[in-house]
Amino acid sequence: MYIFEQIQNRNLMKFIILIFWIFYASVGFANEVGNQLFVAEPQAAPVYVSKSGTRYWPCNGFVGQFAINGTYDEMVKLTKNEGMKIPQKELCYWQRGVLNIGGNSIQTFTIQFYVDQAAFYACSVLDNCQEIRSMDFKMINGQGHRQYLITSAPNKKFRFACIAFTGKVVSATSGC
Repeated sequence: MYIFEQIQNRNLMKFIILIFWIFYASVGFANEVGNQLFVAEPQAAPVYVSKSGTRYWPCNGFVGQFAINGTYDEMVKLTKNEGMKIPQKELCYWQRGVLNIGGNSIQTFTIQFYVDQAAFYACSVLDNCQEIRSMDFKMINGQGHRQYLITSAPNKKFRFACIAFTGKVVSATSGC
């Protein structure tokens, strides 16, 4: 208990609790993904819900291993090409959110990798994402696509890319 008495910062306490839940989630949740690409409606409670309403689950168990590995490999190539920090594979989170544009709501499904724990904390707890390494699943004309967004606010860099599920690069410089 001594360590908790020493912690005065409320956000730091939230972060410690979040890390505990992430650990618990990684060992306590069943594998919901099975043979699917991802779980659209997870049964398990999210490990964290941001102030903006984005729900976070660890990738393992909610995203197929093939999708995690493929997304990570493509993410590494894109970030290296831009000279940005490489994300850490073990800091992979599955996110469900809602994008509101002009009165319309669009459900989003995102694999998010983080460059370090501080970046995860800033993005999930503080809603201040400075280093983004994300991939959204998109459907265009009935065909599946992966839209990548890679940003580094401190370095004033960003990059989009759109890749079809077939592997065809639709755009190396813009979103889908």
